[in-house]
Amino acid sequence: MTIKISSVLFLAFSCATLAGCGPSINETQADAFQSLPQAQQVQYWQNKKITYLRNQVKKQDISIFTQGNNIVLTIPASHLFENNTPYLSARAEKTLTPVVNLINAESTPGIQILAYANSPDPQYAFALTQNWTQRISQLLRGKNLNVAFISAKGMGKCDTISTDFSRIEIRYSTHT
Repeated sequence: MTIKISSVLFLAFSCATLAGCGPSINETQADAFQSLPQAQQVQYWQNKKITYLRNQVKKQDISIFTQGNNIVLTIPASHLFENNTPYLSARAEKTLTPVVNLINAESTPGIQILAYANSPDPQYAFALTQNWTQRISQLLRGKNLNVAFISAKGMGKCDTISTDFSRIEIRYSTHT
């Protein structure tokens, strides 16, 4: 079984290289990769997958902040909701698909969703962000987000320390 998995991984690596998707390797490098323990080969491919998925998230104009094992995805609210309303925008599902793929690949037990609104009325901002987090939570679950728990909290008016734009933050920790 180990030989089959290693051979499949090596074949995938070779095909990606031949297709121009990966770096060019020579026979010595291929032999060195093949001689790595299976766990290291699997970790190599997992890291490649995470890098690819993070790039897909960034293509949606989502910021990724990483500090150690802690990840914060910052999504402009305008990518998910109509201007300062609780109504989902047309691009909400497209925006969240790569987010779900990334979180599932990172194997985190749970996520925290926080929302901030740039509204002059603090009461409206609080109600709006509560609504946003509930909708995002439902949408993520509907897209088969594979986590044990989701914490969702509307924070109300934007905190002026970090940014003043309406946003959704999805926070989680990875297992490495």
